[in-house]
Amino acid sequence: MNEKESGEAWDYSWLEDPLVFNIGQCSPHCFLLPYHDIETALGGIYKNTSYYHSLNGDWHFKYAVNRSTLPKNFLDADYTNWGTIPVPSNLQLEGYGHPIYVNDRYEFDKNPPLVPKDNEVGIYKKSFAISEEWKERQIFLNFGAVKTAGYFWCNGHFLGYNQDSKTEVEFDITSYLIDGENILTVQVFRWCDGSYLECQDMWRLSGIERDVYLWSSDKCRIRDYTVQPILTNKGEGSIDLKYEIVDSILNRDLSDLNLLISLWRDQECIWQNSEKLNINELKKIQNYNTPTLDILPWSHEDPQLYTLALQLESNGVKGDVISCRIGFRDVKIEAGLLQLNNKPLTIKGVNRHEHDEVNGHVISVKSMKDDILLMKSLNINSVRNSHYPNDRQWYELCDKYGILLVDEANIESHGMGYDEESLAKDPVWGDAHMDRIQRMYHRSKNHSSIIIWSVGNEGGDGINFEKGYEWLDAIEPQRPIQYEQAMTRDHTDIYCPMYPTVEHVETYAMSTPDKPLIMCEYAHAMGNSMGNLIDYWDLISAHDCLQGGYVWDWMDQGILAQKDGESYWKYGGDFGPIDIPSDRNFCLNGVLFPDRTLHPMALEMQHVYQDYTISWVPEKHSVEIVSQYLFINNTIHITVRIWDRYKEFYKKESIVTVAPGAECKVVLEEWDWASKESVFLDVVIVDTEKNHKAKGQFRLQDRSNSVRENLLETPIWNSNNESYSLEVGEGRLRINRSTGLLESIELDGIDLLKSPLEFHFWRPPNDNDLGYQFYEIYADFEEAGRDGKLESINCSKHIVEAHFLFEKISCSATIQYEANGDGVAISMQIQNTKETEMTFPRIGFLCSLFTDMSKLTYFGRGPHENYQDRKISTFYGVYEGSPETFFEPYISPQENGYRCENELIEIADGLRSSIEITSSRPFGFSYLPFSPSQLTQKIQGSKHTYDLDRDGDNYLCLDSFQMGIGGTDSWLNEPLLKYRKPIRTHVFDLVIKLKTL
Repeated sequence: MNEKESGEAWDYSWLEDPLVFNIGQCSPHCFLLPYHDIETALGGIYKNTSYYHSLNGDWHFKYAVNRSTLPKNFLDADYTNWGTIPVPSNLQLEGYGHPIYVNDRYEFDKNPPLVPKDNEVGIYKKSFAISEEWKERQIFLNFGAVKTAGYFWCNGHFLGYNQDSKTEVEFDITSYLIDGENILTVQVFRWCDGSYLECQDMWRLSGIERDVYLWSSDKCRIRDYTVQPILTNKGEGSIDLKYEIVDSILNRDLSDLNLLISLWRDQECIWQNSEKLNINELKKIQNYNTPTLDILPWSHEDPQLYTLALQLESNGVKGDVISCRIGFRDVKIEAGLLQLNNKPLTIKGVNRHEHDEVNGHVISVKSMKDDILLMKSLNINSVRNSHYPNDRQWYELCDKYGILLVDEANIESHGMGYDEESLAKDPVWGDAHMDRIQRMYHRSKNHSSIIIWSVGNEGGDGINFEKGYEWLDAIEPQRPIQYEQAMTRDHTDIYCPMYPTVEHVETYAMSTPDKPLIMCEYAHAMGNSMGNLIDYWDLISAHDCLQGGYVWDWMDQGILAQKDGESYWKYGGDFGPIDIPSDRNFCLNGVLFPDRTLHPMALEMQHVYQDYTISWVPEKHSVEIVSQYLFINNTIHITVRIWDRYKEFYKKESIVTVAPGAECKVVLEEWDWASKESVFLDVVIVDTEKNHKAKGQFRLQDRSNSVRENLLETPIWNSNNESYSLEVGEGRLRINRSTGLLESIELDGIDLLKSPLEFHFWRPPNDNDLGYQFYEIYADFEEAGRDGKLESINCSKHIVEAHFLFEKISCSATIQYEANGDGVAISMQIQNTKETEMTFPRIGFLCSLFTDMSKLTYFGRGPHENYQDRKISTFYGVYEGSPETFFEPYISPQENGYRCENELIEIADGLRSSIEITSSRPFGFSYLPFSPSQLTQKIQGSKHTYDLDRDGDNYLCLDSFQMGIGGTDSWLNEPLLKYRKPIRTHVFDLVIKLKTL
């Protein structure tokens, strides 16, 4: 025990005592700040009140690797020669210590409740003065978040201690203040026993992470209040209000004390009342119920908000105004379904960490708003606050813009596992669990955007979560409570599994369950991922009990850095010495890059989440559109067009108003397109008010499978000892007789091929692949295309035919080159020599072209990257690009830039030479500035894309097949079987035409 001059005490043993986690702090309460008057309170911007004083900015700072090296007299030391650090900030991003990223383990040796002896610590110092206006008021000090353990002093007086790093730390400092300069001192330790409850999948950083401020109130004040807006029907509601009043002046006359209650819509008061208070009930929770009021309900689609204002009045003198924005809505689980305002919800959700590419865990209000507006544009309607309570302003913005929230307690003891070691089963840790659950509830309880409470994440299961559920359910039975590890047991109202397979979800739906299934995490978006998203949503659309889920997660947690004057993102293992624990790039699993640039999979999610179902009904010659909105009418602009590759030949536009859940139709005039090929119908819907889009595409007429045209009557392959060659107009093709490969395509004497058109069976593994040991399963395919043994080659007038054996992968191949008036038709047949079917990563050809061949135009799915299990957001069209624009710069290199289901591509040098490639069936391609070998890594996160060096070539892959990219998770599951396609025999054909401009 460390005794100080003031006689107060603190003890560093608290850092390793699970029974000590909260000393000296004010009891938790809802977000509140006093205002002078109603007019200011209605503004809704709490920082505008003069009773708020920010302490953000530069603080004096001293860093030590452990407490033994701290200044012994740090409370009284002259700190003016110390360095400074911005508050809020993370120490490790300000040059003190090293950022550590690990996923499901601790960043130190597991031995609860002990933490490393070299426990980094920072001492913060800040001076401030109190204004005259505040001298007769009660004054509080508030830290929005301090990670991980904090000791606090004011003018040398010990205030208290805290461990929950994601909820407010607040002290009443009135009695410790002096006239003139006051000094705050804070010690922040990187680790404590509470770190065992904060094992979240994120950067492990420390410091004062959110706003620090002073606020003041009247001596007699509203300490806390709970607002329960009750929606009785669509246009009526009432308020159940609970409040607690305290007085800091003992034994004074408060016989004439009233609570003024008013409800405002914008600047108009729609109801008010004065409630006489029972002074004998001070410090006790009191109740008040308003009469039924005419109101507009709140929903995520139409977030109607009101301002509730509370003001104490004593002997005719009005005190501070306390206010909050509220929405009238009803959340419940009924008939096994999660319902909002008596309508079953479909959760189109995403998990969101608080992350900034520069500032780590320090988040600006602008970034929060940017997130919400971007989410709205991507059709996201709900966010899980993974895995801790967020900054207070996040909730205010979600209330305002209409985002449904799961608020989650700051509890994850993942590193302990889920068995007997789990802290959920240990009563010694019970109070620490409960404290975090209670603090989450009290701070956030008045926000209408919160529709579900979560008692924690990945902490095993046991008595501590059972008691947390019981407490929450007793204090607020209205909102549902979930916990993933409870599975379907009684202490979760929602079955919220994590990364269930598509098969598991379907099995649950068929089991006549009594709880809704809402996946708390699914579609792990790591690297090039989110395949089979539509497979989940086909099931969700078919079964009422499947009510959606939350994609993991929102943003790649990369940290911005500079190298040679260029920006790039660092991930785990990129900081500090080699012995720093790291889970490499596992922090890069968002649908956005760290700067909010969209990954292609964000567009897939946007399309799957869109709010209209679009169907083509050919027998009625009509487009049918069903609104998935639950509460609001929408006026939409509908454009329908019919086109082929060459032109648009029909277009119709309509503007209609569609009611929630209703259907509208666009009937088309009849057109005869039977004589055409590859005819498509496109539908684009634009919400005229919200500018949201939905789209659909339907193929009306297929194309002919014949692509071999202009066969010469007497085509002749010229032969010499080294090659077979064919003159084609102004060009020439050459096949190497010793390799059997097309090795040259010349136009005007210029060879366009830098390397031969060789067999290619390898795809650079993406992060999902490396999670399920793709490399070990498919390693033999990596060089198999180059290792093929030419067994024979022969030539007739029209055809050169070569036979190959690929011993490593147990298959043989026959390839035919058939002379064509404009080029060559190539047919490849692969035969698996095993008795069973075999899965290939891909089947196709690879070559490199000179960099002059930089413009590629294609007719196929686009415009963005797509794969067979992630293509629903891409439509057939004519698109163009270059190797640089096709390349998707995932932060860790992997398979990327693919386009599947194409009918034609043309590659030109921008001057007068080009090659056109078609096939009898839709084919895939990638055209990138890096080779598959350069993009290949054997271990997740062992390479960085910014380290790749261009070799001057453009690499073209032409594929009959590439397996899906997967999307269930990034550590266990392969792509769904239907996207892997085991084969015995496979045929692929291409026609390459030479063209001059």
